[in-house]
Amino acid sequence: MRTLSHCFCLLAAAAASLLRPSVASAQNRPRTLAYQFSHAAIMDPTLSPDGKEMIYIMVIAGKEQLMRRAVDGSHVRQLTSDDANHEDPAWSPDGSRVAFVLIKNELEQIHLMNPDGTAVEPLTPADVKTIHPSWSRDGRRVAYCTDDDLAPSRKNPSEIYSIDIATRSITKLLSDGVNTYPVWSPDGKTIYFTICGKSAFSADCQIYAAKLDAYSER
Repeated sequence: MRTLSHCFCLLAAAAASLLRPSVASAQNRPRTLAYQFSHAAIMDPTLSPDGKEMIYIMVIAGKEQLMRRAVDGSHVRQLTSDDANHEDPAWSPDGSRVAFVLIKNELEQIHLMNPDGTAVEPLTPADVKTIHPSWSRDGRRVAYCTDDDLAPSRKNPSEIYSIDIATRSITKLLSDGVNTYPVWSPDGKTIYFTICGKSAFSADCQIYAAKLDAYSER
């Protein structure tokens, strides 16, 4: 006859076997677990060229402000604090400047600043709403696009331009469509970008590549 203690041992063993993960389920688990980096409305990080720091957006008192911190989460600094929104930060390849979109009084205009938040200056003209700055690899030019969301929920045509940092000379690169999110190739000869449908809710968005000598317009 089985003793009471023996029955308890059998029940404990059965429970352990149910709780123990199978070999198959253990193999399907991720190798590493993601950890939560932030605990606020934070978005759009851009890394410094050495990969040690980042600049990102944090919503403070209802405004999108630019913050800077080390990638380990230390040394947090607020770079902007004015009554405006700041979006699309992009650190230059040499680490000396940051391009971003300043939004105030319904104007979206790309600005430049030092990585410590000083020396803020407009880059693109104030008569056109401009977004999504992207540095060329040599740091001499910034590609950007005009706002494609002027009358939501429908998308409007938007163009991609390039501006020379030193001379402020502007070159139209792409038009005739909803052209957004430009990114330079390493050799500076190709622009990768997104073309979307005319609805903000359309899933018809595709990535394209354009050789600049074939598509640019002066």
